[in-house]
Amino acid sequence: RCTTTVCDAGSSGATHFPGFRRFIIDACKTRVLAFLNISLIGAGRAPALADTGPSLGGDGRAEGGGLQSTAHISVDHCVDCIRQNSDVIVGIKIALSRSWASEFPGGPAAGEAAGYEAALEASARAGVPLMTHHTMSSVPLSECPGRLRAGDVYTHCLHGFESTLITPEGGIDPAALAARDRGVRFE
Repeated sequence: RCTTTVCDAGSSGATHFPGFRRFIIDACKTRVLAFLNISLIGAGRAPALADTGPSLGGDGRAEGGGLQSTAHISVDHCVDCIRQNSDVIVGIKIALSRSWASEFPGGPAAGEAAGYEAALEASARAGVPLMTHHTMSSVPLSECPGRLRAGDVYTHCLHGFESTLITPEGGIDPAALAARDRGVRFE
């Protein structure tokens, strides 16, 4: 009630965005904005928007996530989709977690690294912020939030009552402090 605008955080990628727009954004009385997932198939742990084949678990949730394959990553498709829907897409989203890239050739670290590079490039090319969900990841803090830019968003700062941004000594990691000073938003 009384909510004028909501923002989806990466449920849909470029492949499924036309359906997401038609059946969610355009059909909703509330204004819906979106961060487009760098993965063409969208968020891997959200309820599946479409059957992704053998990765679709019996509970209706995709297993392994959107960074399962190089075929799921396309900077060009992401940027084109953003340009075609610039009235509702406000940024790009990536979920960086070893488990969400578990089936990637070369292993989870390769999947996360490839996805992150693509997301950074697409964000720069489209001129929109990048939102990163960075938990239990093989991507080090020196890279994320270390390479995020002013206006980008680092989510899940506190995940499961733990923060990856806290050093063993109890301070805040220097990469996070530097990112904050550059204008990265921590949510």
